[in-house]
Amino acid sequence: MDPDVQIMYMPSKEKRIMRHSLKVNLSDGHNRRPLPSLLETCVDEIWTRRVSDNPTMWNGSKFRIASVSDSIDDVTFNLGIMSYKDFIGTNWSPQAQELLQLGSDDHSNTQVSVCLLLTGQTAGNAFMQGLIFFFDQQA
Repeated sequence: MDPDVQIMYMPSKEKRIMRHSLKVNLSDGHNRRPLPSLLETCVDEIWTRRVSDNPTMWNGSKFRIASVSDSIDDVTFNLGIMSYKDFIGTNWSPQAQELLQLGSDDHSNTQVSVCLLLTGQTAGNAFMQGLIFFFDQQA
């Protein structure tokens, strides 16, 4: 498997996921956490450089997938809101590994300091036995 791919959720073979059992939890608690000011400044610098290289790029709100939780009856996708600037600034950062470690150290979650952008597609078979999300690692 590609080392840049992370499987966030895989149901057991016995579990059938029906459309009515898919839930979304959109919460501020799933947004990217602020970074120390020096790292936030780096996010700003990366964004400014990228916009300079591509003036058609614009900032806007995007969904950010934080996690997937599973219960007997439901599968819940925990989503937050982020900006495209945050996505570019964290994923193109030369300190990307440091950001992951910071999330792990400060929040016990490597993903809270970076932005996984839900830009791909969902796919499933006729019985909704599987969902696949494709994440854009560098826009």
